[in-house]
Amino acid sequence: MNEVNQYAAPAARLEREEDGIYGEVRPFSPRGRLGRIRYLFYSILLLLGFVLIGGLLGAGVGAVAGEAGAAVLMVLLGVGYIALIVFQFILIIQRCHDFNATGWLSLLTLVPLINWLFGLLLLFMPGTDGPNRYGPPPPPHRGNMMVVAVGVVVTVLVAGILAAIAIPAYNEYVNRARLEQMR
Repeated sequence: MNEVNQYAAPAARLEREEDGIYGEVRPFSPRGRLGRIRYLFYSILLLLGFVLIGGLLGAGVGAVAGEAGAAVLMVLLGVGYIALIVFQFILIIQRCHDFNATGWLSLLTLVPLINWLFGLLLLFMPGTDGPNRYGPPPPPHRGNMMVVAVGVVVTVLVAGILAAIAIPAYNEYVNRARLEQMR
């Protein structure tokens, strides 16, 4: 009685051999590839981290020390800004590798006006399918990465809109308070 159950799940392997090979994500190395979502996520995370640390340092040093503290703060912010630029270049190089282009294209970010077009290219140009000369493709995004990336973008947009509303309102409040104090 060697019958095949016609209702059994298929046992055939449906994926190709090369489908399971992915490169590892190394955000601090210029080697490898980086997809669009991860590029956007790491770029925004890097910028927000710099702003947050700079703001905390500014508030702390400004409250404790006077002019000497301000000089130290400027040096620390300068070093932090150089680190931000270096890490952003690393991300851009990896993103260029994802669409099979040389990392030297990252120097286009230094050219005025062209850097805007190049930035849009980095955000919207899809990576090559499968391996290219810079290695295997980055691993697929998990659902939580997509949620976090979309959440960060929406948060930045909402914060920008709120700042555009709140800053003029605050300036008007300050002007009215000054007028009241003059009376």
